[in-house]
Amino acid sequence: MSKLITVGQLLDETWDRYTKHFKTFMHIACWLFAVSAIWIFGAMLVPADDASFAASQGLLTPLEQVGMFITGFSSTLLYAIVTVWVFIVLVLTLNRMDKKMPVSLRELNRETGKKFFPYSLVIFLRSLIFLLPVLTIVPGFGLILLNVQLHGGTALGALSLLFTFLGIVAAIVLLIILGVFLAFPGYELLVGKKKIIESIHGSYTLVKGRFWATLWRLFIPKALITIATIFTEIILFTIFILLLSASPGLSDVLISRLSDVVGNLALTGITILVTPLFVLADYLVYESLKGSR
Repeated sequence: MSKLITVGQLLDETWDRYTKHFKTFMHIACWLFAVSAIWIFGAMLVPADDASFAASQGLLTPLEQVGMFITGFSSTLLYAIVTVWVFIVLVLTLNRMDKKMPVSLRELNRETGKKFFPYSLVIFLRSLIFLLPVLTIVPGFGLILLNVQLHGGTALGALSLLFTFLGIVAAIVLLIILGVFLAFPGYELLVGKKKIIESIHGSYTLVKGRFWATLWRLFIPKALITIATIFTEIILFTIFILLLSASPGLSDVLISRLSDVVGNLALTGITILVTPLFVLADYLVYESLKGSR
């Protein structure tokens, strides 16, 4: 039985595999650009300014209403579908690479089609479990409402705020615990070939007795990737502002359109670059947990 991968090994192997198979990962993650293109098309149809106000007042033309629908649909449901699809393909790709099997995107997309709804159901069930900690806030809010209705005064008000605060703290702690124990049901379903309920239980079993070791191995790579992502976004945003300031004479409408298009493309590009890193880091932790159990 091998030992659990160290944080240093995890970071090194994540980066090594990412750079080695960068082209393959980009071919998969670039599906997100399709969502971006659809969103931009819809954004070009809506008014450049005060689109939400115009929509609330019923001032949009039929074409502008179509644009509002396209932007809303592409930034919510379509984005969620494509994100899930990309995740599944990435995990299946990593599994094939580990097994020294050829990576055929056509075959992977076909297999993803079979796994999409079971995986979506696993995520849905996990989301329901994540709602349970929110119940810890209910007593505090209940006391707040009771205090308002009964005019309970300072003592009851202070007690309700205390219960609310403790409930929020408890909810955060429980969410972190659940987030660690239920970090791998998707991998159990896709790689471990387990059924829906079994995959959730399997994730808990993998982490059981190794909570803190798993927590740091999940948190540190994500923290580093997130910091790098934020830093990159700040740089790109600063460059864009400098370019705009160096281009006097641009109309407000053009600036608004450019901000929409450039901002969306930049965020999508960064997401495409970092998504394989997130998935790869978690996959390596999962494989290490499974191999060291």
